[in-house]
Amino acid sequence: MCHTRRTDSDLLRVGRDAQGAWQVGRGSGRGVWLCGVGECLKQLGVHHLARALKGEVHGSDLEVVQELLVSFNR
Repeated sequence: MCHTRRTDSDLLRVGRDAQGAWQVGRGSGRGVWLCGVGECLKQLGVHHLARALKGEVHGSDLEVVQELLVSFNR
């Protein structure tokens, strides 16, 4: 994670809805703001998501988030 300061428009928010489905974009509840490109996406780990969401996250969740970010950036 690069920790580079960016404006909201340069970042993507990833979070879970009330049913537990992952979504990209603004929403209610806790979320993770990511630049979602290059090395930052490669460095994203389960522990980053768990800490930001203050909850349990599994490896499969990380795969879903990475797929969402890659497809959103196309």
